[in-house]
Amino acid sequence: MDFNDTTNGTGAVQEIYDICQADINSYPLKSVARRVNAALDRFFTLAFQADGRWNFDDPNYDTAPIQSINLVSGTQSYNIDDFTSEILNILRVEALDSNGNNMLLRRLDRAKLNASRIALTDYKTTASTPDEYDLVGEYIYLYPKPNYNATNGLTLYIDRNKSAFVYTDTTKDLPVPSIFVQYICRIASLPYLIEFQKAQKNDIANQIAQDEIAILDYFGHRENENTVIKTKNRNSR
Repeated sequence: MDFNDTTNGTGAVQEIYDICQADINSYPLKSVARRVNAALDRFFTLAFQADGRWNFDDPNYDTAPIQSINLVSGTQSYNIDDFTSEILNILRVEALDSNGNNMLLRRLDRAKLNASRIALTDYKTTASTPDEYDLVGEYIYLYPKPNYNATNGLTLYIDRNKSAFVYTDTTKDLPVPSIFVQYICRIASLPYLIEFQKAQKNDIANQIAQDEIAILDYFGHRENENTVIKTKNRNSR
């Protein structure tokens, strides 16, 4: 569904106006866009919470949710804000070794360090090829720190935030499966309904609660570990 289809009247804005019995004068586009973005924040939270093996991403992006920055010799910590997208969760970390080979890095097990009473500042202090990482606030720390430079040498597989709408958007799609576009419209409508004490506010709130159960169920079972695809043996009789 387009954000605002003024030609055919089939966009999210038009659906929100129908739900609210409002128009552009009583419910300005800037307010609608702000609340659609808030609705998407809620949707993404639910989707990430329930994700199976196939993580959710905004289809309005034209790149995969994989981000890379340069490895710098002697540098142990890297600011996550230096990656180009707003990162909500890190799913996998890879690095290049000095020969340009990709390696999967393990998450640092702090419990083992605590048991052996090793300070983080004393752990793997000799620069070499990283094989572990740790997350501290907005930084990712590599253990050991690299003793070489590598262009795009540190790669994160991520959950990233939505591509937000602005009020002037028209044909940009709602970045959710089509079966849940009504949920976004209802969520964006509810503050208006409450503010103006519209009679349908309780019905919409109840529908939203049912929508959220369906969203959790959908993403909880999408490409999960129990998914089995059976093929027929061509030689069987």
